[in-house]
Amino acid sequence: MKIIAIIVTLVCCGLMFYLKREWKAALLVMGAMTLTLVNIPGIPLHNANFLLQTAFLLSEWRDIPRYFNRLRYTPYLWISLLIVSFSALLATLTSPYTGIKETIKSELLFKYFTLAYAFWAVKDEKSLKPILQVSLYCLIALTFFGALNYITKSADFVNAVTEGRTSIIHEGVALGDAYTESVRFRVQSMFNHPFDYGYICVAILLPLHAVHSGY
Repeated sequence: MKIIAIIVTLVCCGLMFYLKREWKAALLVMGAMTLTLVNIPGIPLHNANFLLQTAFLLSEWRDIPRYFNRLRYTPYLWISLLIVSFSALLATLTSPYTGIKETIKSELLFKYFTLAYAFWAVKDEKSLKPILQVSLYCLIALTFFGALNYITKSADFVNAVTEGRTSIIHEGVALGDAYTESVRFRVQSMFNHPFDYGYICVAILLPLHAVHSGY
C-alpha cells in the first residue's frame, strides 16, 4: 500500500505539467484528503502534499507574476494572507521551538498560501467541477478506510504508509493502532489524527451538498 501511495504521488506530480489548471487544483485537494501521511524518502521535501504543491508552482512558474497581479485586486484574499503571514512569522520569532525556514515552508508556502493556489486555478463554477468530482472519489476512499478502521479497530492505511513510526503519546504503539486499546475508540481512516478525518469529511460534504441541492 505504501508503494502504491508513493507511485500515485509521483504520477500526480508529473501530471501537474500536463493537465489543465482546474485539474491541478483537484490533485491538490486529493493530496490534502488522502496523502497527508505519505512521505517519499530520498526526495527533498519528502511529504506528498509538499511535493504536489511544489510541482504545481513549478508548472505555473511563468504565470506566477500575472497571478500576483490579480491578487492585488482581490483585497479579501491578499489581506487575509498578509495577516496570516505576519502572525506566523511573529509567532516564530517569539518561539524557541520552530525556525523561520520551517515556518515559511510548513505554515505559509504549503499551508495557508494554498488559498492563493486555489484562487489561481479556479476561474468560474465550471472549473470547480473537476475538484468536486475528485473530492467525491476521495470521500468514498476515506469512508471505505474509515469503515475498515472501525471494524478492525486498526487504521491499516495509516500503519502501511507510516511503517516504523510510533505514537508519541502511546510509546511503542504504531500510529494506526493508537486508539485500538483506548477507552474512547476513534476512527482515523487515512489520517494520523481523528479530528482531521472528521474535519475534512465535513469540509468536503458541505460544497458537495450545496451543489447537489442546486445552491
